[in-house]
Amino acid sequence: MEAVINDLLTNPLTMLLFGMATHFLKKLVQFRVDHQSEGKYVFCPTVYFRMYPYQTLLSLVGGLAGYAALIASGELSLISAYTVGYMADSAADVIGGRSMKST
Repeated sequence: MEAVINDLLTNPLTMLLFGMATHFLKKLVQFRVDHQSEGKYVFCPTVYFRMYPYQTLLSLVGGLAGYAALIASGELSLISAYTVGYMADSAADVIGGRSMKST
């Protein structure tokens, strides 16, 4: 069991997912704070996914593209994979925010 956990924690793909999850959890906390007074939203990831499906998909695709770029460039490491995961989710927010403003 310990070997399996060690293999997971030293896998760059796992670190990519951890980076995405870290940024997503940050957004969930902000989402809860922003909608707390309305009382109609539950602190639940599914509510967020239903409200922002394209940004969520864009984040996943961007993260995988960044991961592939790290592999192709020979720059893949645990910290670079984590950073790409975190930044992919952040970039999806920026792109999603711009597209919402332009409509």
